[in-house]
Amino acid sequence: MKKIVLSILFASLFFGAIAQTSTSLYFMENVPQSTKLNPALQPRTNIFVGIPVLNFYENLHTNFNVKNLFQEKNGLTYTFLQKEFEYNQLYSKYKHGFSLNNDFSTSLLSGGFRLGKAYITISYDAHIDLRSNIPSDAFKLIDRGLPDGSNLSFKDLRFNTLIYTDLSAALSAKLTDNLTAGVRAKQILGITDIRTKFNQLDLYTSKDKWELKLDGKVDVALPIDITDENGEMALIDSITINSSVKSFIPSLRNPGWGFDFGTQYDINEKLSISAALNNIGFVVWARQTNNITMKGKYTYTGIHCETSSLNDIRDNVVNSFENIADSIQTQIKPKPGHKTYATALTPSLLIGSEYKPCRCFSVGILSATKFSKPSIDQQFSVSANFNPRHDWFSATTGFNYSIKGALTASMGMSINLKVLQLYTVIDNIPLTYRSYILPESETKSISKINAPYSFNNFSMAFGMNIMVGSSGPKDKK
Repeated sequence: MKKIVLSILFASLFFGAIAQTSTSLYFMENVPQSTKLNPALQPRTNIFVGIPVLNFYENLHTNFNVKNLFQEKNGLTYTFLQKEFEYNQLYSKYKHGFSLNNDFSTSLLSGGFRLGKAYITISYDAHIDLRSNIPSDAFKLIDRGLPDGSNLSFKDLRFNTLIYTDLSAALSAKLTDNLTAGVRAKQILGITDIRTKFNQLDLYTSKDKWELKLDGKVDVALPIDITDENGEMALIDSITINSSVKSFIPSLRNPGWGFDFGTQYDINEKLSISAALNNIGFVVWARQTNNITMKGKYTYTGIHCETSSLNDIRDNVVNSFENIADSIQTQIKPKPGHKTYATALTPSLLIGSEYKPCRCFSVGILSATKFSKPSIDQQFSVSANFNPRHDWFSATTGFNYSIKGALTASMGMSINLKVLQLYTVIDNIPLTYRSYILPESETKSISKINAPYSFNNFSMAFGMNIMVGSSGPKDKK
């Protein structure tokens, strides 16, 4: 059972996470979606319309690195599922726990057109942002169980979910022959939000009792009713959910604003620098809000049964487990509310430079920083970009380096079939693999596996556009 639970948790860390935007799009001038990363950038096409839903982005990131699943001793490699694995080495690297982040967005409507020296883009996008953290003591619980006199802290437990849509308009204007500036304004319509914050979430276990100390808050914007007829916190089995489609439609009652700012400066005909500060904004939650404040202590002394009848013991155990949740609620006494609250978007900063030795080829360098609480995710990229002026095919390839992560590869391409464009990019492809010699404790045999040595991030984008005048403005001579 221990192996199964650990496998599920580590699989979640590896596959259910995200951070950086698909930065390979930044220097793909023939793909209009490059303007999503910097509103100052102007695509070469004169007019474009994005195919609804088929333009999407997926970004995965976790602070957990796959190489930490293995430990080497005496020429052999042990995994986290084997008794020889020393968890203390793992805990020392992740004192605040294991973070999982996932960002997904899709364009429901998008398009743009050139107007003199300016470029205007309009889009309506849907976003799902997940931020979570599993405290390291949760893995101690699985590794060591609940020995007598054990103190475990879960205050770093976090589960945040933000679902919203935004209607945005961007303007890129050429202010001088060398300077271009852009701004994007977003009207946000909130759908769902879940926020957790714990100042204390401690568990003490002994032979006589388990003691839970709790001090925290949960904010939820969902179509649920958490109060009873007296205005008190309802029992768990009494909480009602409004599952109608109308309850999950984007609403101006959950309004917000967001802004992206960008600039590009051409130092000369071959060299340019650019920067963008994206996703500055917030959402105010006023519709279907629920606030739960919890502070108190719960003591569990076990299941007591004064009879030896197997049927009575079975019924007593079943009833006891059914009453634990209600007992916790009774002793801690959570306070419900329906107050308005606000949540901030996750901002990012991109700084880039591009060198063009000729019209169709360039080398780009990009720094991408994502301010994701409680940490900051930093990635550096270098890429070679092929963007011919009369383009039926464009491509980019390069390398990425993530702080506390790994050196990975990226690639992308676009194909133009007359007015229809297809593009795709993939970031953070593992480059380094390592062979591990694993002992099989049950069969006394030895096996070998190959796995990425360092890998904790993955990004991709895919889309289709209808484009008119794809050659765009003439290149400088």
